[in-house]
Amino acid sequence: MIVPTERVTRNGCGSWRRLGRGASGGGRQGLPLKPDHGGCAGCVRPVALATLHCRELATIHYLGALHRTHKQVRMLIAGNWKMNTDVAAATALAQKVCASMGDTGNVHVAVCPPFVNLAAVGQVIRDTPVRLGAQNMHTADSGAYTGEVSASMLVSAGCHYVILGHSERRQHFGEADALVNVKVLQALSHGLAPIICVGEVLDERKAGRAYEVVEAQVTGALHGVEDTAPLVIAYEPVWAIGTGETATPAQAQSMHAYIRALLTAQFGKVAAAGIEILYGGSMKPANAADLVSQADVDGGLIGGASLEAASFAAIVEAAREKT
Repeated sequence: MIVPTERVTRNGCGSWRRLGRGASGGGRQGLPLKPDHGGCAGCVRPVALATLHCRELATIHYLGALHRTHKQVRMLIAGNWKMNTDVAAATALAQKVCASMGDTGNVHVAVCPPFVNLAAVGQVIRDTPVRLGAQNMHTADSGAYTGEVSASMLVSAGCHYVILGHSERRQHFGEADALVNVKVLQALSHGLAPIICVGEVLDERKAGRAYEVVEAQVTGALHGVEDTAPLVIAYEPVWAIGTGETATPAQAQSMHAYIRALLTAQFGKVAAAGIEILYGGSMKPANAADLVSQADVDGGLIGGASLEAASFAAIVEAAREKT
């Protein structure tokens, strides 16, 4: 029987509660106990399995309860190149990334270039530890959808991953949870590993709705999903992307652990423990080690830093040292 270190934490209202101790130490499936009151501004509403988490929870330790051991932790560092690089620049960057990769250990590495560069980058990274990913896809297999790309097209281009529900897609193209869900199901049906992005904007965090928003995004995106093997979640605190702000390691861990609890509620302990939860809020060489040292941070979805091979390699190395 695995018995993790017990911790207690203060709720927003000032009351205290104990965090789980495996199957016998509190709430169902070893997750945090309910607070001993009817609710407050510092606590979120009940989620599946009747678990509650404090909004300002700084540390959540139920690593052992989820059967996550040091040797079992996999890491993923995925570079999102966004709308950057032409074919020549993408080829050169991919070559530098491959050249800078040493022993990646138990870390999976991926790059997600623009659609027009997938073939060129795929050629460069072939027979290397670096995997190919795309930044979006359509819900249909084929049809009259000018300008769109299907899951089967991505597979034929050699893609392993596809980023879905990125905050920029939600903000600029109005992608809602229901659409993201259809894309997730479509990606899985074609053998692609979806990197599902979730996260709150600044106004939502200030209003104390961060956990509520992320819960809706996670459960919405995963509606009807049964096969967890290729799933990846990326937490993007939107307020920390490209603003110079970064969530503290404690803030990142708190939300990642909350996401892990949601996954546990839907898929069970063992499956949830195997799903990589990435941090997507401006991870850089300077903060990567502190972020990936958190129990439930399993790597990063890297934006700007992935456009410089040396910076990207430094983040990969920080992740490798964790494993």
